[in-house]
Amino acid sequence: MNLKPTPYRLPAFCLLLAGLMAFLATGALAKEPKVSATIEPDAIQPGGFALFVITIEEGNADEASPLVLPANVELAHPLPSTGRPQSGGRFQYASTITWQITSDVPGTHTIPAQELHINGVPFKTNATKLVVRDDPDAGNQLEPLMTLETAKRQIYVGEVIPVTVNLYAHRQTFVRRIGLIELPKDNFAIQRFPTQPNESVITIGNVPYRAYAYQSTLSALKPGKFKLGPATAEVILDIPSSAREPFLHPLLNQMEPRKLRPSCNEIEIQVTPLPEEGRPKDFKGVVGDFEITMTADPKSLNVGDPISVDITITGTGNFDALMMPNMVEQNDWKLYPPKRYNTESPNEPSDTSGQHIGFSQVIVPKAPLKNIPPFEFSFFSPIKKQYVTLRTKPVAIQVKGVAPSTPAAAAASAASTGGVPSVGKLPDELEKVPTVKPMVTDILTVMPSQASLLAARPALWRSQRFLVANAAAFGLLALLIIGKILTQWLRERRNLTDAATRKLWRDLHARGLSREQFYTLATRYAEARQLTGEQIAPILEHHEKYSFSPGAAETGREPITPVEKSSVLATLRSAPVLQA
Repeated sequence: MNLKPTPYRLPAFCLLLAGLMAFLATGALAKEPKVSATIEPDAIQPGGFALFVITIEEGNADEASPLVLPANVELAHPLPSTGRPQSGGRFQYASTITWQITSDVPGTHTIPAQELHINGVPFKTNATKLVVRDDPDAGNQLEPLMTLETAKRQIYVGEVIPVTVNLYAHRQTFVRRIGLIELPKDNFAIQRFPTQPNESVITIGNVPYRAYAYQSTLSALKPGKFKLGPATAEVILDIPSSAREPFLHPLLNQMEPRKLRPSCNEIEIQVTPLPEEGRPKDFKGVVGDFEITMTADPKSLNVGDPISVDITITGTGNFDALMMPNMVEQNDWKLYPPKRYNTESPNEPSDTSGQHIGFSQVIVPKAPLKNIPPFEFSFFSPIKKQYVTLRTKPVAIQVKGVAPSTPAAAAASAASTGGVPSVGKLPDELEKVPTVKPMVTDILTVMPSQASLLAARPALWRSQRFLVANAAAFGLLALLIIGKILTQWLRERRNLTDAATRKLWRDLHARGLSREQFYTLATRYAEARQLTGEQIAPILEHHEKYSFSPGAAETGREPITPVEKSSVLATLRSAPVLQA
């Protein structure tokens, strides 16, 4: 018997198995959608704007359902914006629906739970609250914040500590300029703050801020308990204008510049005097923690030859008070004035780690010696809370020759060597060599017949180039002035038209309007904006009915209801403009 395999049995089984696995995976991973509602910000001023956001996890709404708002809360824009689904995992996503809302009535307004359908199933959000505060502090939510920080609150006199001033600017604002950071210097020596801060982004109370950190150092001048601060700075910000356009998103509204001086905190610092016990005789007010090293060159020389000594001091503290360390034994040496230099500068004023200071000094041996004596200096250590004296290690050298006893002997020694001061000549005699003045008599200079600075030149107004250049500059200036005048005229003309339209829109939001007054204003607004479309016709009909129809006087004097008012305002927002 010839058995042939069935060609479709294996593929059909594979398809059945794949479908079963997909069904099980879908059933296992399917999650019930979740909806939630939030308001950002949750507190505004009367006439301000907020965003009402519905977030849908694990699903999308079937259609944009109309938003249900309380009587005193209105839509600033009739159409919502839908956010893209955001992936939170392989099988998880969330989408958002956002409305812009506003209110003119101070108080706490509760926005009820909103119902929407996802795959035909109704879901409800949570209720939210919008706070409208009619007080000056409600507008300060976008103003910058400033704080003052120090590394320690208890220090010694002369101790150097880092100090930081932080400026926080709301992300909805734009920082134009930050002036110099200033701190009162009554009891402290404060290094100048840098003009370029360290920038970062932080979150304070779920609100993102741009942080600017200015770092410096300070030291106390006298003991006692003192207050540091507050820090001050002039900040120029662009803040969203309070006169916002109702058709625009808040991020697209106009900005207005403000010059502000943010408030700042104070810090109380306890300054302790330096102790008298154990104070060295050569202590010169240096406070900190240091290390010292020394190098010298050359190490093989004759009596009277100079040696260059370099001393490096590393550590943290008030480097401004540091002076050249003293040589322990100076009898056999002539010392010249030292020079101070910085070997390394930190990137930040407050970064005292790794600071270096250097001293260079020329010393001359007066006799044969085998080493350079140690150099030492004293300071007070805030960490050890005691005085410390540091010494360098002696440097081995080899000095040859005989030390002359008198200047006459030194002169005789110089004469015996043919006037060459090799050994035994001291620097004092070297410095008394007379200065030779050169006599220049064989170089002649050819003088011009007329000095170039005094030569006669033609007057500028007789120069053709001068006249052409000035004529071109005058013509360009005239064109700029004419263009500026024309631009200002066009801007004022446009502003007059827009101002009338904006006033009509504000009048439409006034409280206590009757139907006749409201529809009259609505008709004027539609004519000013040149609105067209079928939805404008009912507004015009109501205007005719309540203003000119006989017997409609009583009905026209009735106040318009909030629902009817909101419906007409939404129609005016969405109506198309007549194309010219």
